[in-house]
Amino acid sequence: MSEVKEEPFKFETVNEVSMKELSKRLASIDKKNRNDIIDTFAKSMKQIVLMAKKACKKEEETVELDRVRRILNLLPNDNLFLFCQGKIWVLREPIKKRDADFFLKAKFDIHEDEDQDLILALIELVRDNYNRLSKADQDAYWRHIFNLLDCVDRFVNYKPFVENKK
Repeated sequence: MSEVKEEPFKFETVNEVSMKELSKRLASIDKKNRNDIIDTFAKSMKQIVLMAKKACKKEEETVELDRVRRILNLLPNDNLFLFCQGKIWVLREPIKKRDADFFLKAKFDIHEDEDQDLILALIELVRDNYNRLSKADQDAYWRHIFNLLDCVDRFVNYKPFVENKK
């Protein structure tokens, strides 16, 4: 069981400058790997939404999931990845540890970043229904979350990019 801070967990904001830098980094990855990262990430995000929708029992949760689903479907997959990758990366340690308690108990701070709203909405919708899920469904959530982290890890640690940092 993890210790959860009383202070809200804060995400970095994606601004226009960082978005351009992230786009350049993504463009530097060879096409095959780039497409695999982007497509796998988008598919996993959409699967999490579908699974959450199946688990929802309250009408307001279903309405919120429909809103999230519409946003996911409107965003080009590369933008979805770029907007969300930083949020997944900062959560990598609790994800690696499969620390459900962290996600169930942590407070998250949202400030003028609509991209954070998307991630927070997903976290809250999954968290509200997580304990009602079967072990198999919980495992399926984690598989998709690990897929998200794997995509971000491949992006962050892409060999030519890492070599250029040195």
